[in-house]
Amino acid sequence: MHAEGHFEDDFLMRLLHDPDELQRSGREGHFNACEICRDQLELYRRIQSFLQRESDFAVPAGWLTRMVKMFEAKEGGKFSTTSSKTFGWLLFDSLLADAAGIRAPARAATERHLIGESARFRVDLLIESADPDHVVIIGQLVERRPGDDCQLAGAIVEVTVGEDAFSGEVNSTGEFIVPVGRLTRGRPMEIQFRFAGPLSVVLLIPS
Repeated sequence: MHAEGHFEDDFLMRLLHDPDELQRSGREGHFNACEICRDQLELYRRIQSFLQRESDFAVPAGWLTRMVKMFEAKEGGKFSTTSSKTFGWLLFDSLLADAAGIRAPARAATERHLIGESARFRVDLLIESADPDHVVIIGQLVERRPGDDCQLAGAIVEVTVGEDAFSGEVNSTGEFIVPVGRLTRGRPMEIQFRFAGPLSVVLLIPS
């Protein structure tokens, strides 16, 4: 759990697929008393419910394969100490907000706002497509718990769309800009942040 006692994202994700995990874990007391953890799980449930109804979005097979290998290695006790890859969760997407019943500020038709989180980081993204041939991803990466002593400046941002890859660099305030050219519907976008050392964070963005 977090230092404050709140559940980590990976535990909340397990609860989405196996509600009995709460009882088995012996954490029912905290969950029943903690409004923050209950609200976070409910938000994940709403987004999961909407995405399950979205027939246009399919997670790329290659991305699933990488996740399965990582989880199998961890469960088998073979998780490498030289690698620390974390998969983040998409918390907000302005394209999905109306359909999911979430109120959001009005934005230009050429702007898409997304918010993602992992256990350690929060990512704010703006996909700017005023010129459809020169789409730009603008964002900021911040630590969810200041003081974790992670060096953001110099981290590499790698954006993969289909077979194409684009990269940029995070500055001292966590901000970054990555031009990606034209985006094609039906091709999800993968964003990976590579830090000094083994740590990296991956987000998958629906097209």
